Amino acid sequence: MQNKNEIKFDLVKPLPHELFDKDALKVYHRLKRNRFTTYFVGGCIRDLLLGNPPKDFDIVTSARPKQIRKLFHNSRIIGRRFRLVNVFFGKKVIEVTTFRKTPWENGEPENQKKLLIQNDNFFGSDEEDAMRRDFTINALFYCPDERVVVDYTGGLEDLQYGKVRTIGDSKIRLAEDPVRIIRAIKFAACLGFEMTPDLYKAVIQCSHFLERTPPARILLEMLKVLRTRKVYFCFDSLLKSGVLEVISPDLGNILHQSRTEPYRLLHRYFRALDALADSDRSELKDETLFTIICWSIFIHKNQKGRKMSFEIFENALEDTKNKLSLSKRLRQSIFNIIILQNIFDRKIKKKIPANSIPDMEAAIQVLKIRMLMGDVSEKSYHHWLAKSQRFS
Repeated sequence: MQNKNEIKFDLVKPLPHELFDKDALKVYHRLKRNRFTTYFVGGCIRDLLLGNPPKDFDIVTSARPKQIRKLFHNSRIIGRRFRLVNVFFGKKVIEVTTFRKTPWENGEPENQKKLLIQNDNFFGSDEEDAMRRDFTINALFYCPDERVVVDYTGGLEDLQYGKVRTIGDSKIRLAEDPVRIIRAIKFAACLGFEMTPDLYKAVIQCSHFLERTPPARILLEMLKVLRTRKVYFCFDSLLKSGVLEVISPDLGNILHQSRTEPYRLLHRYFRALDALADSDRSELKDETLFTIICWSIFIHKNQKGRKMSFEIFENALEDTKNKLSLSKRLRQSIFNIIILQNIFDRKIKKKIPANSIPDMEAAIQVLKIRMLMGDVSEKSYHHWLAKSQRFS
């Protein structure tokens, strides 16, 4: 491991500033001009160092949320558990956070049962902020002015050797925020990295902590998994580690039964998502991403030959909707999309219901995915794509 005192590193190949978001750079420079210590942080630096295009450009600073809000009139303070500032440029959002520190005085509480962080609004220094982050590869700061990476945790070395490593004791870090379990699996699968042995062991041992995590946060993380380029590998790892059974016992059951129709449906779906172009993937709606998943659960639980109704659909999803906090609006949209798929397949001979029209765009997205799955012909997809224009 590198010397902890050596925290600033000149890069052999400097990060190309033309790849940085121009509005994010404006935010960075304004904070710096007002004498606040400021860095780019996290995924954008990790991805740029790996030669991958970043999805977002997040900024961390010594400025407090109200000070940031005062500097940017096009901004809003959000969050309770973790207060941050969103700076808006049209539809684009630049996320700005204040340096945090762990709520525990000596790195962890006296009572180990109280590890779950309920309030993450204890402000600190840049080093304290780096040390409270989840994984070393996400704790890298970048200073565009000096063109140096600030590394307090050994993240550069782990990037070089392809390791996903927690900062500190793996069990404690996962207990503090169990969503890190899903994130660890996602990063390993998406980056082609390996979890360190202690982290993988902790993922298996701590998976039950996800039961005490707000379902809405798990849903948000699963949507991120479904928007990666490695959906198949992510779900394979979630299954093998036993995490999927905690998140959704229904999905765990399906993916353990390899000779069934729902299993084959999900496997084709995961492969199709991985085959999507990035531009198409970024446009996918939440209801689009969960339709095939809910459809497979419905098939798994529903008796053959029973006519599909919203009541039967709701009964089939009883456990999953609670585990993943699927709202009634989302469930209704998914149901409408499945009905539309049956109309597209001519399994139901009826006109498009008026209450399904708002879900037409998502239904066409699902139809395109089904075309990639080999379940629908290209001709049928283009026929319904053209027909759907009437409803837009």
